[in-house]
Amino acid sequence: MAAASKNNLADLINIALEKLVEANLEIPRFSTLDAMTSTARGQVNEEILAGIRDRMTEEERRRVLGLPDVIELDRKTLFNALKQNPGRATWSHFKRLKGHLEWVDGLGDTGKWLEQVASTKVVDFADEAEAQDAATLKEYTDDKRMALTACLAAKARMRARDDLATMLCKRMAAKAKKAREELAEIHRQQQKIVEALIGNYRTLLQQVDKEGPAQSARARAVALTKEALDALEGLGEELSAAEVTGRLDGRVSPAFLLLAEGLMVQSNGLDSLLSAVDKLGGFEAQYAQIEKVSTHHGDNWEVLLPSVP
Repeated sequence: MAAASKNNLADLINIALEKLVEANLEIPRFSTLDAMTSTARGQVNEEILAGIRDRMTEEERRRVLGLPDVIELDRKTLFNALKQNPGRATWSHFKRLKGHLEWVDGLGDTGKWLEQVASTKVVDFADEAEAQDAATLKEYTDDKRMALTACLAAKARMRARDDLATMLCKRMAAKAKKAREELAEIHRQQQKIVEALIGNYRTLLQQVDKEGPAQSARARAVALTKEALDALEGLGEELSAAEVTGRLDGRVSPAFLLLAEGLMVQSNGLDSLLSAVDKLGGFEAQYAQIEKVSTHHGDNWEVLLPSVP
């Protein structure tokens, strides 16, 4: 039946007219249609009101019926508090919103009360209740007062939950924005470190490149090492210091052998470094990669601008 989901009398009359036309029946006078739809709506609403009442406990009925009673010195009622919005959905109103929702929840389980009641009916009943004040609401029957107040409580609960959800979403969005800004700052700091490391790596490559000072030192070390080894040819660690001195006519210390070996180790160490660079693509490839990264050093975006002909 349409009256179970619609409460506006004009809507019900229009539906009745459509049904009469579809069935090829004679359309009665408007006053007759008005009376019929009004009676049907009243019967359906009475069933809805009774169902809401029966799904309430005795304590819940007492609590709901007592909302229009004056309890404050300023002559305000809890029914008035139920109609009012506790405040904007801002963090400063969090406690007020939370307290309001807890109070509305404390009235009872509106979801249970309004089981099997069409959402359109709930909206219409809530709007009717919201249009009343405490005095006019008391003129209704107890069943209607309870039903209208139950629908208004459901609306107030939904509004409070929506406001809290909106507030929390805004709060989380602000936190997320701050976190992104902090992460961006970390990236900027890390970029500075990366750029410094790249600069250091460039300097290191320049030191060990074929024209760098390390290569010159290496060549000199190789020559000196060869000269030392030639001079020490035939000598070994098993010889005593006296024998070494005798073989070299007292020109060098026995420690010279260790020095020569150290120079050879140093030369071999540089060779291993050069080998590592070669495995990475060689000096030219490394310089090309460094240049590619360094192009945008310090967030340099000007190089991305198209050239003007």
